Amino acid sequence: SSGINAEYGVMKSMYSANVHTPATIINIGMLCCVQLGSDWFRAEIKQVLSNGYILVILKDFGNVQLVTAKAIYPLEGSLISTPFWAVRCGLNNIAPTTPTAIGNFPRQLIQWFHKYATDPNAYHIAHFIRHADERFYIELQDEQGGGDAKPTTTELLITNKCAKRVAENFPAYTGMQAQLSQMGA
Repeated sequence: SSGINAEYGVMKSMYSANVHTPATIINIGMLCCVQLGSDWFRAEIKQVLSNGYILVILKDFGNVQLVTAKAIYPLEGSLISTPFWAVRCGLNNIAPTTPTAIGNFPRQLIQWFHKYATDPNAYHIAHFIRHADERFYIELQDEQGGGDAKPTTTELLITNKCAKRVAENFPAYTGMQAQLSQMGA
């Protein structure tokens, strides 16, 4: 965490000096620096929407944001060469049993997963399954206490009838797509 804090200190001082101007050309796949409030983040442009918003993925955190063009700045060379801190992952080959209108997991289930995955009393191991679509697909397992093998997150979701096995995962950003459709994008 000290590495990412040092990097963000450099980025904040570099971009807060007001010597940079917003990007004049915006292309899908372009790496950039995005200003969110008083903070700066390395990002990649994923989609340009007809309502003027731009969908970006924050490359050091993995989450997506909607921003306007005036929040997007060219990424300095020294910040491009530094490896990103986040690795995009997904649970392997599962889909919700009761999907929302666009096929993503309901918000309550996402909240449960977040609580499960960030439980300080758990010791989670990510088992790599495959790499596809710019992400790693994993099985997440709580290894706390050793001894008996505990079920993976996927097995817990299937056993509790929250998910089912499928041949392929849903496309990226389905959760954000729900927010976009609610905004009229």
